This record gives sequence, C-alpha cells and structure tokens, in this order.
Amino acid sequence: MENKAVSIFKKIWRSKTAQRIVSLGSILLTISILGWLIYSQWDVLKETFNNLRPQYLLLAFVVYSIILFLTSGIWAQILNSLGHVSPFRTHFFAFCISALGKRLPGTLWYIAWRANIYQDENHSTKLIVLTSGIELLAIVLAATIISIALAIPLIKQFSYSIIGFIIVLLALVVLMIPKVNKWIFSKLNVDFSKFSYKHIVIWTLQYIAVWILNGILLLSIANVFDYISISKLSYFIGSIALTGVLS
Repeated sequence: MENKAVSIFKKIWRSKTAQRIVSLGSILLTISILGWLIYSQWDVLKETFNNLRPQYLLLAFVVYSIILFLTSGIWAQILNSLGHVSPFRTHFFAFCISALGKRLPGTLWYIAWRANIYQDENHSTKLIVLTSGIELLAIVLAATIISIALAIPLIKQFSYSIIGFIIVLLALVVLMIPKVNKWIFSKLNVDFSKFSYKHIVIWTLQYIAVWILNGILLLSIANVFDYISISKLSYFIGSIALTGVLS
C-alpha cells in the first residue's frame, strides 16, 4: 500500500501541472518576500528616492541581463559536457527560474527547482545536483582568484575573512583531487571519464568575467543612490567576490 502511494505521489509530482504549480508558487513566494522587505523598509527607501539617478538603474538592468546570459551559458556547457544535451532555451529557462530560488531564505532551493524543471528532459536529480556542484566549484574558484587579486586589504581587515578564506581554499584543494572527484562521480552514477580539468579552467575563466560584471553591477546600483567614482570599481569587484567566497 505504501509503495503504491509513493508511486502515485511520484506520478503526480512529475506531471506538467505539478511542475507549473511549483514554479508559479515559487515565483509568488519570492515576490511576496521581496515585497515584504520593501514594505518593511519603506521609510528608509522613501528618503533615498529623492536623489535617485534612474539612468544607472537602466545600466544595472543591462549588465545583469548580460550576466544572466553568460551564467546560463556556462550552466548549459557544464550539463552538455556530461553528455546530457538540451536546447539552450531549456537551459536558459531553467537557470532563470531557479535563480529566483537564491532569493529565498535558505541556500539550495534553486537546485530543487532545477531538478523539477529538467524532469521532462530525463535528467536525473543526481545529475542536476552534480552539475550544480561543478558550477559552484567554478564560481568559488573564480571568486577566490578575484579576491586574491583585489580583496587582500579586506581579507586582512577582518579576522573571520581570513579564517573563512582558508577554509574555502582547503575545500577547493580537496575537491580538485582526482580520487575525490572519482568517488563523488561514482556515488552519483555518472561517468567520470566525461569530467575534464580543462573544462574547469575554461568555466573558471568565464566566471572571472562574470565576477567582474557583478562588480560593475554593484557599482551601478550604488550610483543609483549616490555618485561613486569609476576608480572604485576594483574595490566593488573585490568585495563582491570575497562575499561570494565566504557565503
């Protein structure tokens, strides 16, 4: 009886209607949380609206759109490299929808969303988890390189930054060990021969470009409220990359 109930639940969960409900519900939940944050801080926001510079908001929108295309392209490369090829529009849709999950309390909602969206493409949940892990490895590795190049003063300034940075570096070293990779791949039933360190290097270089764009995005958003010189760009890039490493 229990197995039959589980089977029925899985069938319902995998239906397109259930997927649409989950996606729509997730979007509405995200909008609700962001709406509450705006409402609760409205007095503070209202004061800043007097000196808004909307042209920088437009620039931020353009930069973030470029970031979305680049990051979804990297995601598509990672998944396709593991032998599970899908049209780019599928990857782009899954990436953009699941990106909303990163705005919810908690960290890993977006992976569950991705797994749900890719069910029609016959991509297993384990594969999506592995691909998300490889993506995260490239993201953090790129952020670490940027932090070393541009955020050393910030790392020295805060003792917890040094501790956190060392922990992340050690974790990266462990994850890059071939035996560790092979063990992870075997546990997830994915062919280890499809994994290449050359790909990791390429994705890391691409994410370095993404982190630079994130710094430009942050500077653009800051300029919506007050003038900040372009000479501060390296500080913004380094600080957002360091935040990415520690978070």
